[in-house]
Amino acid sequence: MGRIQKSFMGVLAAALVTSGCGGAYEQADTSLVKAHSADGWKVWTYNDPMTGHTTVGVESEWKPNITPLGFPYEDLRARFGFVCGSSRPLRIIEPSSPVHPFILFSDAANLRTEAAWGRLDDGKVLIFHGSWLAGARKLIMTDRPLGGLFGSLPRGQLWHLPRGKVWVVRVKWHQGDATFRFELKGLKEALAAADCPPETPA
Repeated sequence: MGRIQKSFMGVLAAALVTSGCGGAYEQADTSLVKAHSADGWKVWTYNDPMTGHTTVGVESEWKPNITPLGFPYEDLRARFGFVCGSSRPLRIIEPSSPVHPFILFSDAANLRTEAAWGRLDDGKVLIFHGSWLAGARKLIMTDRPLGGLFGSLPRGQLWHLPRGKVWVVRVKWHQGDATFRFELKGLKEALAAADCPPETPA
């Protein structure tokens, strides 16, 4: 196998390994997504017509960036939410929970770092690691903050956020900081409707 073929196969393998994180539903035809909304949160179910896999999740309405960026991201928006379950594994080689928080951007992510800064109500600013693929719009977030602040959300976002009022998230965009404010009213009910786990281990 030539060098070009090996390189192509490596890229293809990487795409397959992470494809469960991205989710075809990001760009799916709306006719393929069954959804209902409550208090600004959308509960959706996506049935992939190619693979037969089903993914269930919850996400906010689109929110504008409140720390404006320059061209071409003046109108950047984002949704925040959780994938609550999927019949498609996140990894091929290593099993992983399908439940994870994410940020979905209106434009392809142009991030300077994969970390996200989050603040719940008037609490501390916590740093969460994320992962994304070049050209993708979705940032997969860790459920708990990293480093010495790990204990600040001991049960993870899925447990703490539904009990809060406001979640502010900041990401480092190449043109500057992008900041999004999400009202959390109705999130608890939306997560219950999507059958998201009510708690994660402390």
